[in-house]
Amino acid sequence: MDKDAAHKWLGWVVAAVLAAQIYFVREIVAAEVLFAVAFVMLALAFAVFYGLSSFGIRVLGIAESLVTASAPMVRRGVRQLDRFSRRPFRRPRSATAR
Repeated sequence: MDKDAAHKWLGWVVAAVLAAQIYFVREIVAAEVLFAVAFVMLALAFAVFYGLSSFGIRVLGIAESLVTASAPMVRRGVRQLDRFSRRPFRRPRSATAR
């Protein structure tokens, strides 16, 4: 084999190795991009669930303060309703009660 043929084969081998390296680098970059997208989606889902959880906790705190503020008024209304329900429907000496 002469030197030109050896250089030719060496060039082809180097080109094949370089092409394989470029292919593998492209595959690794593509896999990394896919993992990055998956992690961003997980982080976004976590952020949404965390936001909803903190919002729910705040709403429950507000509801608790509203309930404690309105509890005496509700108790008074229940007492009045109880007193009203104990009254007779008709007056004792009305014509329909006889």
